[in-house]
Amino acid sequence: EVIEGQPLLIGTATPRPHVRVSTREGRWLKQFAGEIRVSETDHQIVRLDMRALDDVSIGWGIVGRVHKGSRFVFARRKIENAWLPSEVTFDATGRTLLFRRFHIATTTTFSDYQRADPGDRAGRGR
Repeated sequence: EVIEGQPLLIGTATPRPHVRVSTREGRWLKQFAGEIRVSETDHQIVRLDMRALDDVSIGWGIVGRVHKGSRFVFARRKIENAWLPSEVTFDATGRTLLFRRFHIATTTTFSDYQRADPGDRAGRGR
């Protein structure tokens, strides 16, 4: 597939149930599957689209739980020679602190990137 002039490789990401992970993030990711698109020329992730295969517990389910079917999409675009975020989407349901239910459906779009002037100190903390 070619998007915005970039030839892409498309693959699927599925968890391997018997692989041991040592981090909590790794345990969470083992409960997601989806599609990944990678730039064939730069070997950079262009788009990651993942869905929860099962409920994902955070802090034994006490802190929170993200329900099965929740979706996360992360997309990047090549601007000049840098791969920068172009869109992040969350569409998730779950609960926090055992009882409080939530539904998040949000998309953040990034655009109008401008090159920073190294001599400009505007916006830096003092």
